[in-house]
Amino acid sequence: MVPVRFSRTRPGDETKEEGKAQLKCYAGSAGALAGVIFQGLYGVYLNDKDLNLKIRLRDQPGQVHLFEPATGEYVSYQYSYLEGSRTLKLTYESNAPGVGQVCLLVPGNRQPGELRVDGEKKTLKRAVTGEDTYGCFVTDWKAHQLELRISDPVKQK
Repeated sequence: MVPVRFSRTRPGDETKEEGKAQLKCYAGSAGALAGVIFQGLYGVYLNDKDLNLKIRLRDQPGQVHLFEPATGEYVSYQYSYLEGSRTLKLTYESNAPGVGQVCLLVPGNRQPGELRVDGEKKTLKRAVTGEDTYGCFVTDWKAHQLELRISDPVKQK
């Protein structure tokens, strides 16, 4: 793998120590970049205490299977948006302990509607961040299939 360098300094901010330059910066690897993608786009927030998903794929399909060797934990999901029926579909599971939150970014400036998990209607919380609207709910991490119906677009004032 080719390392990727993320610098927090301006050129010339290095110090010299016996002929060896030390930069005041963070040198990351491809793993660090992958972490940004998994959190930023795929919305996987997995640590030693909990798991939360904040999926930002909108109308793009996506699939993730992540395994963390240090803890033995994994998370897996498959996401799709069906424009014809205006339905988000998510199949997910993990061996993470306890419960966590799943938030799905609603495409097209629309609103989250009815949520069904394994065919059963569930309570959904609407969350807004800037111009983005999410449908959120709390879940355990057993294998589940969900469908989130999408309501009409928000009318601009």
